[in-house]
Amino acid sequence: MSKYFIGIVPPEPMYSTVLNLQHQYMDRIGVEPHITLKAQSNLTIDENWIEDITNLINHTSKFTVTPKQTDYFGKEVLYVSFDSLEIHDLHQQIVGLLNVTKEMQQKYFEGDLYVPHLTVGKQSYGDDISTGNNINNLLNMEKELNQKDIFKPFQVNEVYIYKYVNNKYVRLKKVGLKD
Repeated sequence: MSKYFIGIVPPEPMYSTVLNLQHQYMDRIGVEPHITLKAQSNLTIDENWIEDITNLINHTSKFTVTPKQTDYFGKEVLYVSFDSLEIHDLHQQIVGLLNVTKEMQQKYFEGDLYVPHLTVGKQSYGDDISTGNNINNLLNMEKELNQKDIFKPFQVNEVYIYKYVNNKYVRLKKVGLKD
């Protein structure tokens, strides 16, 4: 398993609402609420890619993302979807910069398969990162989340590079977007 990914942390109250739901339905949480910008593929342990990614993001203008709705990948993953041309463009630029193969793009749902999303809960987690759920808990999480007034557009000012350390992902580096 790769030890890195790139994500966007949502603002309050979305952040704490999702985190509180996860604490209510999960015994262990190995990653904070985030919108996945770039999954693990080609983010190698040598960390040689970090400078190039930082430079790309530093030269990208701040942009707005709009939460759309809760949805599922199959019946396994509950997530909140997001809409923004700029997030798709930045994702594609990162995938291109890292020369991610079509095979890896398919495996990690990147490139044309990319869906900007914030994972709320899953039925199972690889590598014991977080506690899995059953479908009833995911449905309850979805119902509670949809009753909250948190689905508001927000500006993306920075992204984070995460590293897997001691069974959880932690913020390794904050990278700001340009004004």
